[in-house]
Amino acid sequence: MPEYVHAVFGRNPSRENYYDIAAPNDKIPFSWFRLTDPQNAFLIKQGANKVAESFNERTKVLFTGLRRMGTTLWYEGDCFVTGKKSLVLFHYHSETKQFDVYVFPSHYPRSNVKRMRFVWMFAGKIENVRD
Repeated sequence: MPEYVHAVFGRNPSRENYYDIAAPNDKIPFSWFRLTDPQNAFLIKQGANKVAESFNERTKVLFTGLRRMGTTLWYEGDCFVTGKKSLVLFHYHSETKQFDVYVFPSHYPRSNVKRMRFVWMFAGKIENVRD
């Protein structure tokens, strides 16, 4: 299993569709993110259900189309960590309106099939830990 960094993001009560990190973590490349509907044709073509984006001092540190994983509340995207494409998973908890975010620095399976298998395996592992 590749190493990953985990953080919890809660809904910002004063800004709709904004989520803030619950506890500061310098290993996560963003401390907040905004969710919007995809507008760009390339994101829609890739199957993005939502777009997550964030800035750090006017530099865009997150801009990814989130693809929903079947009927679950898991979403898959990517970000760059130290210049390398990295897998990022968002797991939404509707009861608390929070996201668990998992960033896998420098790990991004190129094959869609391998990436989806990895995501399902990881999500299954996390779900079993919580039961």
